[in-house]
Amino acid sequence: MKSTNIVLALDFDGVICDSIDECFLTSYNVYHKKTASISDIPEENRNFFYKYRFYVRPAREYFLIHKAFQQDIKYLDLKIINQLKIKYINEMNFFEKEFYVYRDILKQSGMYWLSLHKVYDHVRRFLRKYQGRFFIVTTKDRNSVEVLSEYFSFHKKILDIFSKEISIEKNKLFAKLFTKHREYLKDKKLFYVDDSEWELANIQNWPLDCFFASWGYTGRQENHSFKSIKNINELFV
Repeated sequence: MKSTNIVLALDFDGVICDSIDECFLTSYNVYHKKTASISDIPEENRNFFYKYRFYVRPAREYFLIHKAFQQDIKYLDLKIINQLKIKYINEMNFFEKEFYVYRDILKQSGMYWLSLHKVYDHVRRFLRKYQGRFFIVTTKDRNSVEVLSEYFSFHKKILDIFSKEISIEKNKLFAKLFTKHREYLKDKKLFYVDDSEWELANIQNWPLDCFFASWGYTGRQENHSFKSIKNINELFV
């Protein structure tokens, strides 16, 4: 399961790791200034977040889903999300700071925080067999990626991590990747997998092949037609 001229770059949340429970719990408690467990939170609130999670990317945007639910907005689309971004930019900035403070507190619980994550089964099996190494390109914080990749035992296969500490824009993350690893990539083809069609659209001008992970937080593309895969093994079929 290794091609010498192909290098993988993978998004983290929604491609390698299903972290939606942790993202929901952390963002809910920060937004509402509570310390609830997932079972304490009303089911309709959880369902709304899980349904529209795919519209938002960096952690600061989780604020928008909670705000929409609080305002009794019944339906979200990209237009509404963008309107909310403009209206609540200052609140989002404050929310983001508090989000990472609370996440760090949750991490201190050890196994409880880890238990809120899981690696997708087919990805776990793939990484166990995969003989190559790969990049992670994510808007998640680097420490969380490092802790989780070590916990799930694939950290030694990571070539490098490009995360939110560099930028929350994937285009800038890839600019950093191609600059830093220019020589390594010179004679190789880069495959990138993401579960967001908009993230793929933003980076499609880089010299890479884009793949849409339909197992992520949405199973469909609304406005683009990137090659869709249902299983990560399809990259090498």
